Amino acid sequence: MILLPCFLRIAVPGMVDNFQKQWEALKVPYPKDTLSSQIEQQAAQEKTNYEKFVSESKTRIQGINQVRICGEKEKNALLKKQIC
Repeated sequence: MILLPCFLRIAVPGMVDNFQKQWEALKVPYPKDTLSSQIEQQAAQEKTNYEKFVSESKTRIQGINQVRICGEKEKNALLKKQIC
């Protein structure tokens, strides 16, 4: 690695300080948040839809289990009749 003395010095006095001041003064505008409230409303609606779906699914599962249990009872009753 070659380090020449001309690369180690700054050509313009105060250039680094000037650059630092300009850099610190630089302000990049950040866009305002206008969508968070809409997203939160949509999330609340989806949560309600989810809870409704889960509740309806549990009801359907209970109905299916009742039909299955009745079917098994009828099947067992038929099997007993065939054996006797």
